[in-house]
Amino acid sequence: MGGKIRISLTNQCNYSCSFCHREGLTASAERSEIAKDDLALLINRFYAAGFRCFQFTGGEPLCHRERIDTLLPKQYLKQYPDCEFALITNGFLAYTKRMEILNSCIQKMKISFHAYSDEVMYKVQGIRGINMVKKAVVFFSTEMPIVLNYLALEENYSEFDSILNFCIVNKVNLSVLPYVSSLANFKRKNDEIRSRIINKFMSNSIEEKIIDRTVGANRLRVNLRGVQIKIYTTPSSVEIGLCSKCSDKAICYEKLFAIRISPKQEALLCLLSKKVVDLKTILHNEEVFLGNMNNFFSPANPSGVA
Repeated sequence: MGGKIRISLTNQCNYSCSFCHREGLTASAERSEIAKDDLALLINRFYAAGFRCFQFTGGEPLCHRERIDTLLPKQYLKQYPDCEFALITNGFLAYTKRMEILNSCIQKMKISFHAYSDEVMYKVQGIRGINMVKKAVVFFSTEMPIVLNYLALEENYSEFDSILNFCIVNKVNLSVLPYVSSLANFKRKNDEIRSRIINKFMSNSIEEKIIDRTVGANRLRVNLRGVQIKIYTTPSSVEIGLCSKCSDKAICYEKLFAIRISPKQEALLCLLSKKVVDLKTILHNEEVFLGNMNNFFSPANPSGVA
């Protein structure tokens, strides 16, 4: 099968982002965290189903009350040698918990970086402390591959050049993301802001020489002084599950073959849908679990490559 699994370790978060699509949250507002044994079984079952990319999210995954190296022990690297284990974090706690992360199976980090100053950070994410995030980026940039995720908004566009320069100085890659609407947030467009960034690179209006600029499927890739900048330009053309029957597919960026698992072990196949699959009832029977996996996805996209 293949594709990505995004497992929410907890529904708790220390940020209040205006654009949050509430990934990992179910209808209940009560605190929910996945247990170590349940997480181990999820990884084992999805590995058996052919998945090799595991991303651990929240909420904010580092808000889990358990140590990250207990939840995700380094032994997983030997147990699943052909897998990639990535942490998707806002970065605020990453430096404080740096030894836990280094002692875990985490091989890659994607860190939210939507501001360069505390003033803009507060406007966008409802919290101050960007220096904590910068400190984490600088530290982990020498330990493992890092990608900074930047959501282009009217409130933070003025700091894009500073963020870009920070990436170049620290040799970390940057992804300029589209705004993703879901049932949990309000619709808010950022296409105009991303267009300004795309035009900046396409017109060579920045000082540094751009190398290997190519427009691929859905994204513009720029290699700038050894740093890769990836900008999502058009909605995804890859369809999974019931995408082919969806009226929003022409404007959707979410057709990326990623199953989202909540801390309550409920699978969400689409941020625009209320439909969830309760995995707890099938996890303990591998044959039943694998049979259900085959029913989730369209045969038109067996590889799951986005």
